This record gives sequence, structure tokens and C-alpha cells, in this order.
Amino acid sequence: MDALATLFPNIGSAELWQTLTSIVVAAAVFFVSVYLLRKEEMAEQAEAENIGADIGEVQRPA
Repeated sequence: MDALATLFPNIGSAELWQTLTSIVVAAAVFFVSVYLLRKEEMAEQAEAENIGADIGEVQRPA
């Protein structure tokens, strides 16, 4: 641990840990929002396919 302290003297500072925590929280919020947006988009696409099947516009695989 002393070797790390000599290489990185700021490793114990509160500002560094606050910055790292902020970065991790921002990354988590970003990835969760992307996940939720993709989930919503997939649901809309599935709903559109179901509506198309209901009115007889069945898409056949190529």
C-alpha cells in the first residue's frame, strides 16, 4: 500500500474519490437509460409487427 501511496499521492484525497464516484454514477445512469430506451424501442417494434399480423400483412422471411 505504501508503494501505491508513493506512486499516486492523491489516492487518499476526498476530491479524487468524489470524482470517481460521480463518474461511476454517471456511467451507470447512462447505461440504464440506454437499456430502457432500447427495451421500449423493441416493444414498439414488436407491437407494430403484431398489428401488421392482425390486418393480414404478415411478413414472410426471405
